[in-house]
Amino acid sequence: MMSSYQALRRKIRKVARNDLSASIAESNAIARESSHSHNASIEGGEALAEENENWHTCHDHDVFDFEENPSEKDDPNRNMESIDHADTDSCDDMLEFLDSIEFNDLPVQTDSDNDSDIDIDEFTEEPEQENTNLAHQLILWATSFGITLSALSALLAILHFFHPNLPKDARTLLKTPRQTPVKALTNGSYFHFGIFKRLSQNINLRGFLSQVLPEVPIISLQVNIDGLPISKTGCKQLWPILARVCKPFTTDPFLVGLHCGESKPDTLDEYMEDFIAEIENFQRGPVEFEFDGKKYPAHIDISCFICDAPARSYLKKTKGHSGYFSCERCSVKGTYRENKVVFDDFNAPLRTEADFNAQSQPGHHTGISPLTRLSINMVCQFPLEYMHLICLGVMRRILMFLMRSPVNKGIRLGQGALRQISLSLDSFKEYIPREFARKCRNLSEVDRWKATEFRQFLLYSGIVAFKGNLSPEYYDHFLLFFIAIHCLASRTLWESHTDYAQNRLRSFLEKAKRLYGRDFFVYNVHALIHISDDVRRFGPLDSYSAFCFENYLGGLKQLLHKHALPLQQVIRRLVEREGVITKKNKACLPNILPKKQHFHGPILRDVFDCQQFKEIIFNGVFFSILKGDNCVKIRHKFYLIRNILSGPAGNDRIIIIIERFLNIAPFFEYPCNSAVDFDIVKASALSGYHDRAYLDEVVHKCVMLPIPHKDREFVLLPLNV
Repeated sequence: MMSSYQALRRKIRKVARNDLSASIAESNAIARESSHSHNASIEGGEALAEENENWHTCHDHDVFDFEENPSEKDDPNRNMESIDHADTDSCDDMLEFLDSIEFNDLPVQTDSDNDSDIDIDEFTEEPEQENTNLAHQLILWATSFGITLSALSALLAILHFFHPNLPKDARTLLKTPRQTPVKALTNGSYFHFGIFKRLSQNINLRGFLSQVLPEVPIISLQVNIDGLPISKTGCKQLWPILARVCKPFTTDPFLVGLHCGESKPDTLDEYMEDFIAEIENFQRGPVEFEFDGKKYPAHIDISCFICDAPARSYLKKTKGHSGYFSCERCSVKGTYRENKVVFDDFNAPLRTEADFNAQSQPGHHTGISPLTRLSINMVCQFPLEYMHLICLGVMRRILMFLMRSPVNKGIRLGQGALRQISLSLDSFKEYIPREFARKCRNLSEVDRWKATEFRQFLLYSGIVAFKGNLSPEYYDHFLLFFIAIHCLASRTLWESHTDYAQNRLRSFLEKAKRLYGRDFFVYNVHALIHISDDVRRFGPLDSYSAFCFENYLGGLKQLLHKHALPLQQVIRRLVEREGVITKKNKACLPNILPKKQHFHGPILRDVFDCQQFKEIIFNGVFFSILKGDNCVKIRHKFYLIRNILSGPAGNDRIIIIIERFLNIAPFFEYPCNSAVDFDIVKASALSGYHDRAYLDEVVHKCVMLPIPHKDREFVLLPLNV
């Protein structure tokens, strides 16, 4: 992203220099023509000289220094002369001045996982475009890269010399609101953006509703509520209400409401008042969206609330995860063991909506939630969230028992085994596909692992790294957990394998009593027995996880540029972004996008008149000729991609040059045959011969991980995207 940022800066400076040089050349040409004219009068020459002098004088006063006038800094009227003028003697000095400007110190919002999402061509202005288009491109650029108002004002000061119609102040360009009215609550302040308003700005909703629909559509929302500390040095925190459309199409999360205070909102009724009022209005009947003068009716309902355990307890007004009756799905009573409450009974009666509303188990409740006023199921519509419960919960707990449990329990791995696991994780890094936001670090940094790293370890790296380093009994036990979550997370297996996964999880829990002891069964581990019910109701685990909401929270924090008035800052930054599409709409991207053309082969003799590429995005999946992104399954065999070719004229199908693995075997045979049931195989011995296939024949992309201490042997696992 930094390279794109600097490239744009260079383009702006080049346009500025060209415009100024053209102006100087035109002025000099007029002066020469006048001086060589035989019929010119002395008075005319003097007038021209005076005009040229005035031209230079005028432009000298339009060169800017970047120091603010302290007396005008806080002017509520935002005087456009708040930036002082610098002194230059000529337009040649102006060119030298432009060359001397360095933009490296301007703050840039960076995100290493999303550099490729923003195309620098989106911000390039064609010479014939009007200043209004330039202003829009500047808004797009500033909001995409998180440019501060002071930095944008400095840039506008330069551009105003060449484009006088541009404003000099960033707040004028971005239409920053002067006032941000917020509602005072008991222990903070709150601002409600509104679900209907945010949906009305969504381009995907506009495209969907503009289609001819047989009946009034139902727009289903997922809602997320969580806390976000503003900094490590203060106690202020944000409590946003986020939502996203999950059916009949999906959108990125958007902000519905935001609370800011020293702690979470004290009064839930006060905090949720505006949100509940809006949902109650939706439940009375369809609402009408208006696009281009046409009205489109639609129903809006809540699919589920996606929150971690403390947030669910807060919203439902139930006991926290450390309470004796804290299980949200059954009436099990926990027991206190070794400074924790454990739940090792998996056959307790299940909770029902009627039981919850009647509070038939008083020990489970702490009050009456205002959400009960809505037509939602307070038990089933609060799913056990995958990211916190499984990745940060169970998977992390397994690693902690294997690394740090007391030696006398016989569970802890030796330092040699832990070192080998870490070396394996390090060796996997160059094989991790582009789809992974992070590469899993070794065990020495496990305390700083993110949820994506635990997820990668659970679904891909763990079964390879643990092989040979865990005793067979513990390794087979981990395979039960791996297979169950693999089925529930898979977009192709979850419907047909949910019952199978539930049985594997029950076996995992029963054997864990003997292997890890009763104190292993804290709230998160016990809840594994219930997650299959949520998958049946909401789909695969990733379809209702908090990963997308957590990513949004990270971006929300980057909107803050100082400690003062954080709520007002977020409101203003979001208002500035209204109506601005900062990224290309994913629905508008082509299904086939080849990249990085080359001429190195290999090409088969019967393939000609084709262009060669190193990378391609096909139906949202990234393929490459480089390791990590070049392993695929085609029909019943596994291959490595050696080249990517665009089809000859008249044929839009993409050709891939491939090399086959000759030796394929199951990687494990307990609790099932991994090759036959789940396409998880051990592969070796490349053929050395090239063949060709069409890219649309690929069954799935594979994650290829090297087997430790085995030369050119790999484990291939289907990539779940």
